[in-house]
Amino acid sequence: MCRRLRSDFHSTGIFSPRTHHIDQVTGRFSAIKFEPAEKSQPSALYQWKAYLLLGAFNAAIPFCLIAAAELSLDPSWAAILNAMTPLFTALVAYRWIHDPLTPRKLGGLVLGIVGVAVLVGWNAHQITQHMFLTVGLSLTAALFYGISGVFASQRFRGETPLTLAIGQQLAA
Repeated sequence: MCRRLRSDFHSTGIFSPRTHHIDQVTGRFSAIKFEPAEKSQPSALYQWKAYLLLGAFNAAIPFCLIAAAELSLDPSWAAILNAMTPLFTALVAYRWIHDPLTPRKLGGLVLGIVGVAVLVGWNAHQITQHMFLTVGLSLTAALFYGISGVFASQRFRGETPLTLAIGQQLAA
């Protein structure tokens, strides 16, 4: 009977009309297997300094830099400059972990930046000292994202995505 109930549920995705008896409904729910959560301590507790760095470099600092830059930066420019993150990540990976910059990677990076520029549009602005500052802030944020991406790939190998996300956001 339990096999029939499970097959009815899995084949229809809902309770079928012929399984209206309470014992059949309770039989369905009793067939669900609940797994206890991991009993080990999350590694975020042991690597709190690394999570603080990741939270600062991947959330707190870039968010502040982008917020300051976008007070006077056009949204299309902000999107184009934020699209530089993969380029900075590739450059940081090349320098830090000796990941080769192949022509295929460079071509993909250039196409990605050009694609974002085409999609959001290019608005010409007068180049002023203030414009250099806001562009510099936005590019520095993209650089921080690149650094944190390479840092996380090296320091948190094997970490579950949920633990990594929670640890980073709590540390930020």
